[in-house]
Amino acid sequence: VKFTNIARPPIYFVTLGFSGSLSLSLLRENRIREVIYLNLLIYLLFAIIILRPRPVTALIFLLYYFAFILSIYVYVRQYDRRVASVKWAGTLILASLAGLFYMVAGLIHGLFFINHFHSGFILRNFPIGFLVGLGVGLGGEVSEHYLTATSSS
Repeated sequence: VKFTNIARPPIYFVTLGFSGSLSLSLLRENRIREVIYLNLLIYLLFAIIILRPRPVTALIFLLYYFAFILSIYVYVRQYDRRVASVKWAGTLILASLAGLFYMVAGLIHGLFFINHFHSGFILRNFPIGFLVGLGVGLGGEVSEHYLTATSSS
């Protein structure tokens, strides 16, 4: 299996994980401009290198990419500080938000790009968004604990 094969998801998950973790860190520092530039750059590189021969796929990926980054933004703005004292709650909230935003992206995707649209398509996207959000949330939690542990020693 070629890692960059468009029919296989590894490159999507790596791209979303990388951009999501950087966006989470930057948004926690209230650096919105950098988040916008970073994600535009990552998306453009991804679209040019991986999705170049498939413009419709690039547009669909943009929809899900935007939904994921938007879920991180909503998490940081609404929940990050509120749940900081509850261990692992932030990870589950971020994962749930990402799953919900993926469902909305699936609805938009289905309305515009899929013939014979059905509700099962929307529900299939929740676990994907949840898993990507869970990975970014866990990475954020682990890095926070590591940074706290190394700064106190």
